[in-house]
Amino acid sequence: MVKVIKRLPSRYRAVICVICGTLFLTNHSQGKYCSQECRIEGQRKSSREYGERNRQKRRKYYKKYYNNNKEKITERISKYKQSSAGKKAQRISDIRQRQKNPKRYKAHQEVLKAIRKGILTKQQCEFCGSTENIEAHHEDYDKSLEVIWLCKKCHRKLHLNKSKEVNNESSD
Repeated sequence: MVKVIKRLPSRYRAVICVICGTLFLTNHSQGKYCSQECRIEGQRKSSREYGERNRQKRRKYYKKYYNNNKEKITERISKYKQSSAGKKAQRISDIRQRQKNPKRYKAHQEVLKAIRKGILTKQQCEFCGSTENIEAHHEDYDKSLEVIWLCKKCHRKLHLNKSKEVNNESSD
């Protein structure tokens, strides 16, 4: 016969909450938070700190992972975009972008209307001379019909270079 030993209940002890600093009683050995709200905030804080500590390591890992699995990842993404969930997510994203930057949306719509009416015609890329996948680039959204015609590749490069310049200026 096995004898069962009952554990005595833990004693209450006074602890200071690590989030709000109030004094409270707990019988739990890991008790750090006085309430559920403080516990949630503490977990968020801990998660943020962990993320900040390991950001570079994660970036390096995911970059390597992406380079090794590029075809598989792009195939999975394109399948998702074709699904109803992917289309819904894209629609929601588009709506948020419109709300975030209404000037940009209005300028893009005016360019589309001008192309349909024949006021504007797509030109070749001003950087590389390509005539495929041409897009309009706005330097100023207030001047909606003043555009530079770029191919998709050059347009992306232009925006990447601008974001790098902004990042360099903010770090100086």
